[in-house]
Amino acid sequence: QGPYQPYKTILAEALLDTLKKHQLPARSSDGERLVASLPSWKPFPEVNAVLGELKKVGLRLAILSNIDDDLLSQTLEHFTVPFDRLLTAEQACAYKPNEKVFRYALEQLQCQPEQIAHVAFGERYDLLPAQRLGCRTIYINRHSRQLPPSLHPDAEYADLLGLLRYIALRAPRAEPAGN
Repeated sequence: QGPYQPYKTILAEALLDTLKKHQLPARSSDGERLVASLPSWKPFPEVNAVLGELKKVGLRLAILSNIDDDLLSQTLEHFTVPFDRLLTAEQACAYKPNEKVFRYALEQLQCQPEQIAHVAFGERYDLLPAQRLGCRTIYINRHSRQLPPSLHPDAEYADLLGLLRYIALRAPRAEPAGN
């Protein structure tokens, strides 16, 4: 959380630092190759279908990402549903979990925290700061991790399919037709 640097720089340096820490061979090109691979990373299998269902019920979708704008634009090629807003650490000049990123998102979305449901699998970097600001939080706990004691999400699911159940539980119910 020092001065802002592009994600590409941080990612490449983090890989090299990790390789050195574990006394593994490291070449400067390793970091560059990791950065170059990021646009090929695909979403989890259910993500596109769930996002499509959320769009059908009229929900606005936004990405709040710790990556650079150009990396995000390349990653979007794997998504079949358009997002309403794309917000990045590059735009906010800060990285999650810094609340500056979340405040930037609220400002750009022109929303109050209680109007947001922040869905993520990152407990410390996503859900805790979103919760502190008053956003609803939905934890996608793909690896059955134990929650930190300070985190109290509004819902927790093993994958994004649970989000459809969350939305269905909150949908207005039709009144039965009278005689």
